[in-house]
Amino acid sequence: MNDLWCYSLNERSWKQIITFGDIPLCRSNSTLSYDPVNEQLLLFGGGGPNKQRFNSVSTLDLNTLHWFEIPPFEAEASPW
Repeated sequence: MNDLWCYSLNERSWKQIITFGDIPLCRSNSTLSYDPVNEQLLLFGGGGPNKQRFNSVSTLDLNTLHWFEIPPFEAEASPW
C-alpha cells in the first residue's frame, strides 16, 4: 500500500491524506517515524512484490505534503 491516512481523535474518524512528489512505491513491513523538529515523516525500507527489498529513505514534509526520496549510496550495504 502507498496511501496515507490520519486519525482525528476529536472526530473519531480516519481521513486519507493526498501527497505529492516522489511518492514511495507500495510496500509492507517498512518503518515510519515522526520527526517533530523538522515536521516530517521518515520512511525506511520495507518489501515489495516478488520479495523486492527497499534500501532507501523517503521523507514527507508535513507542511507541504511533498515526498522526497533519499536513495542509498551506490555501494552502501543494506541493513537487512
